[in-house]
Amino acid sequence: MKHTSLGISLVATIAVALLSVAAGSAPAAVGVGHAGWSWGNPLPQGEQIDSLDFAGNRGYAAGKFGTLLRSDDAGATWAGIATGITQDLAKVSIIDGDSLVIAGGCAARRSDNAGQTFKRLPWTVSDARCSATIVSLDFPVDQIGFLLLSDGSVLRTANGGTSWSRKTALPATKATGGSAKPTDIAFVSPTVGVAVTDSGRLYRTIDGGNSWTLIGSATRLTAYTGLYFVDAANGYAIGAGSTTMLTNDGGQTWVEKTHGSLKFTGIRCAPGDIKTCLVTTDTGDRLIQTADGFATNSSVTPSTDKMFAAALTSATHAVAAGQFGTTVVSNDVGATWATIGGRLTPSFTRIRGASEKVAYVAGKDGAAAKTVDGGKTWVNIAAPASEDVIDLAFPTTTTGYALDDANGVSRTADGGSSWQILNPGTPRPPQAIAAASAKKVVLVGPRGISRSTDGGGSFARVRGRRVSRAKLFDADTTGSTVFAYGARIVLKSTTAGRTWSKVRQPRRTATASLDFVSKKVGFMLSQDGRVWKTRNGGKRWVDLIGVGTDDGVSLSFSSSKKGYLVVSRFGDEKGGYLLRTRDGGNTWQPQLLASAQVTSIGAAAGTDYALAGDNQLFFTNSGGNQGARSKVEIKTKRKKVKRRSVIKVTGKVSGAQQGEQVLVARRFRGETGWDFETATIAANGTFTTSWKIRKASNFIAQFAGDADHSGSGSRGVKVGIKKKKRR
Repeated sequence: MKHTSLGISLVATIAVALLSVAAGSAPAAVGVGHAGWSWGNPLPQGEQIDSLDFAGNRGYAAGKFGTLLRSDDAGATWAGIATGITQDLAKVSIIDGDSLVIAGGCAARRSDNAGQTFKRLPWTVSDARCSATIVSLDFPVDQIGFLLLSDGSVLRTANGGTSWSRKTALPATKATGGSAKPTDIAFVSPTVGVAVTDSGRLYRTIDGGNSWTLIGSATRLTAYTGLYFVDAANGYAIGAGSTTMLTNDGGQTWVEKTHGSLKFTGIRCAPGDIKTCLVTTDTGDRLIQTADGFATNSSVTPSTDKMFAAALTSATHAVAAGQFGTTVVSNDVGATWATIGGRLTPSFTRIRGASEKVAYVAGKDGAAAKTVDGGKTWVNIAAPASEDVIDLAFPTTTTGYALDDANGVSRTADGGSSWQILNPGTPRPPQAIAAASAKKVVLVGPRGISRSTDGGGSFARVRGRRVSRAKLFDADTTGSTVFAYGARIVLKSTTAGRTWSKVRQPRRTATASLDFVSKKVGFMLSQDGRVWKTRNGGKRWVDLIGVGTDDGVSLSFSSSKKGYLVVSRFGDEKGGYLLRTRDGGNTWQPQLLASAQVTSIGAAAGTDYALAGDNQLFFTNSGGNQGARSKVEIKTKRKKVKRRSVIKVTGKVSGAQQGEQVLVARRFRGETGWDFETATIAANGTFTTSWKIRKASNFIAQFAGDADHSGSGSRGVKVGIKKKKRR
């Protein structure tokens, strides 16, 4: 007999509880599910988990931001599964063998190969819109399943989810004119099932949902939150007031086992054992444990972080997941627990990618950390200062420099285990630090540059009117060449900071972010949102219109071809979006990395690193690509039109499913801002947009990708204005 899924009220997060993670101590990296990036912190991953379901050692965890994980060793290690869903997943339920279903919001998916691929369960026309969302689901056998919707509607499938029919809605719910909210549904056979609501009503059907009977044996009225059956006869209903109701006859009669002041949200028992169970609560500060069918029970706190989901994989082994992604396991039915993975807790603000294996992050209150295995694990390094660390520079794996916002400069000679305070010799705190070698280091800004040639033993101001007056806020190094820049000036040194020359900027621009990959080839994000490229050290800059947005935040490149632009949004969608180019900026593919905003990125040869939110760390060895390539093409029949004309810009996305969205952006020539339209992709991959033209324009189309295809961006299409003929 399969386990019945927990109710939608089980809300949790799989994060990790350790303050730091030693290299090699955590399980294999978990992919983010929306792009070819993997989690480095927290471990195993950091998105909230709303549901756990196990059948033996194999289990699945589903949660926020479309997160789905799989474990084949009873929760000891986890692997990410790509679903193509960004909606929160509230339910995961194992049907049998390799078959499972997931659901959240308006979306439902089924896999019959252990999550390798999924097919959409079309109970509604679109995943984006539905009149009532999915509250619970259950498949008592392979082909027959039921959906419970938030308005009390009940849907049934007899062909594995390919098609659905409406059954009788639960009484007293919105679908029947009432106000009760349904909370869970469970079927012990294709015809016999039970459903509960928050009004304290428990219903039973014996004809597959054609009719429902109110069960009146409950001794107390309570808000029921969940159901669970160990087999066809034995199961529990749980709810507010520490309510636990037991049935031994498939739901015909119920006996109250516990009551109190807690709100129970989920229950799981050992396979085939109705007496050994774990219960979660809405506060998440404890798990309720019983080994005798609630004749007695005890309260246990497995972690400092809150636990919202729990499951028993055997008679003795348990798994629980909770706040910030914390995952714990127990080998004694929940009496004692051990944490899986770990997490760094400081708040970081900047990431610097040094090489394929090494990267550093810096942040608030002296926070600093590093990875030496390509982002798979991170360790805290000794705090260089108690103030906010605003920059780090490591010319070697052992020698490094740190800069804090209180004019503090520190040096380490042991990879960050200990730090020596230096005297920067400047009255105002510098804005950035760069090191061309272990001995030669420069301090940049807020006005001018200071330089040391003895490993920070002493600093001297770099002379020269151009340098001493320059307002600077950041630095960049490539090989032995150092760049220092501010909004209105870019300086370059090929002499480790001894002498500096001015680099031309694009005309009438102010620099926001700069990255040179060689002495000659560089990329710039200007403060008006445009992205520029130079091949000759700044003598000439090209406006890269293929980026299609003015929402850029920062950029980072690992070569003249490959790099990223961090954007604050993609169209109307906010969150952790990146744009990646692999052709030097001609085209850009969107990547959805995280639910939190990406705050910093560090591209390095072989491995790219990203920071999202306060302390979510990611890495990729594939440039962030996932799945087969997609291709976006756009065109317009009219390349020159009269002013104030209306034109159609059409296109095709190869690899996209019908109903998905493509973003088409337009920028008037001579202006900096982009406007956009979102178009729906038809079954043949085509889309159409309509535009009013008042002056010459550039058009770009971008597709964010899905579970099977990576994102893609088109080349630009230009539309000119016809000149009026002279009479």
